[in-house]
This record gives sequence, structure tokens and C-alpha cells, in this order.
Amino acid sequence: AVAASGAAASEYSAGALEAAWNFVAARLPGLTFVACLAWLADRLAALKLMGGNISPLLYATLTGLVVGNTVLAKGSDLASRGRPVLKPGVAFAKARMLRLGIILYGFKVSV
Repeated sequence: AVAASGAAASEYSAGALEAAWNFVAARLPGLTFVACLAWLADRLAALKLMGGNISPLLYATLTGLVVGNTVLAKGSDLASRGRPVLKPGVAFAKARMLRLGIILYGFKVSV
């Protein structure tokens, strides 16, 4: 009975590991895309345009708006191929990581 329960536990852990890998693999392209946009917004903020008075958060918002309405706009060839691949990761970043970022930003403001 002990050997059978050990085999079941290893099958369960292998199944959980595979499910975790599938979760990450489905979201990785979109998360990489979002990370590249965040890096671009950070580099734009480092240029200190307009005297450096513009927040990196504003640059991130503007970068997202520009890319979303030009490169990934509906009807473009890149969007038709890229949207299905990027959507899970972008949705994860938009829902989960944005909440975490807002919480961490709140800690920064209050400390």
C-alpha cells in the first residue's frame, strides 16, 4: 500500500509540474513582450525629456497606447499572427501583475 501511494504521489507531482510548465509556457511570450515595453518606457524616462518631469508610469502608458493602436491594431498582419500568442501573457500582466505593481507603488509612496 505504501509503494502504491508513493507512485500515486509521484504521478500527481509530475502532473502538477506539467500543468505549471504549461501555465508558464502559454504566458511567456506575452510576458516577454510586456517586459520589453516596460524596458522601453524606462529607457524613454531615462532620457529626461521635458526636463525629466514625466513619470516612467506615464511613458509606460503612452508606449502601450502607441503599440496597441499601431503595431497590434486589428487588421494589421502582425496583429493577426501575434495577438493569439501574446494574449495570455498580456492578460496575466494586465490582471495579476498590474495589481501587484499598484500595491508595491503604494508602499513606495507611503514609505
